[in-house]
Amino acid sequence: MSADPRPDLDGVNFNSDDYNKLPLVSEAEALFESQLKSAGLNRAELFSQLALLFYDSKANKPGPYAVYLIHRHYELKPGERMVATDTSTRPSTEFSPNIVPHIWSINEEAREFRFVSDPSTHPPPPPREFFSKFRSFLEEKRIDTLGICYAENDLKDGDIYEEGDGPGDRERMVTMISELQAGTDSYEVVWSPRHDPKSQTLIMAVRCCCNVGKIPICVSVLAVADGLTRTYQVLREDIPANYQAV
Repeated sequence: MSADPRPDLDGVNFNSDDYNKLPLVSEAEALFESQLKSAGLNRAELFSQLALLFYDSKANKPGPYAVYLIHRHYELKPGERMVATDTSTRPSTEFSPNIVPHIWSINEEAREFRFVSDPSTHPPPPPREFFSKFRSFLEEKRIDTLGICYAENDLKDGDIYEEGDGPGDRERMVTMISELQAGTDSYEVVWSPRHDPKSQTLIMAVRCCCNVGKIPICVSVLAVADGLTRTYQVLREDIPANYQAV
């Protein structure tokens, strides 16, 4: 817990009913486009203005946070939260200091969570001032479909994450792919700043695309071999139909 605790930010007040009211990704995409149109903007124009907020000018590199299209894929049961572990995200009723929020709405409400090995070394949530600037910018344009998540700054230019359905119960899985491999039916859901070599300007680049009803091209699965549970990278078409997540 932070020194200045904010219950919604820390996920203390998380409610599965509120999560279930979030739009599906296709609905969130349509609503975002509608709000952009009403504001007289396109994505490039909006994100060019947001890029400076998410770029760490002092360190001259992308900051620790990214823009996220707030959405859901499944309904949660009472007491459940979506928790990411490695490349898999699925419902969990576990509560542990190692499970921390990693996606927030514009109103600083934790929406999804992640398991971290050492919470003491994990970056802190976005500070109040950062949220205030982000919220003021979007409220002025009457846009409430975007939120904040932790950035994945290990991606190389030209690479993105692809998210799709996993083999487990209400499971989502991600894998790193080339932008050229992204499907035309996928939705952009995460953006973070980078320098565009062509225009020599700071832009918000897509960092994750979301597919509906499709397992990513290559996924990490857990399997037991020789009494040990290991993670394997496999092609999605090679996953047996009866595979059950560990």
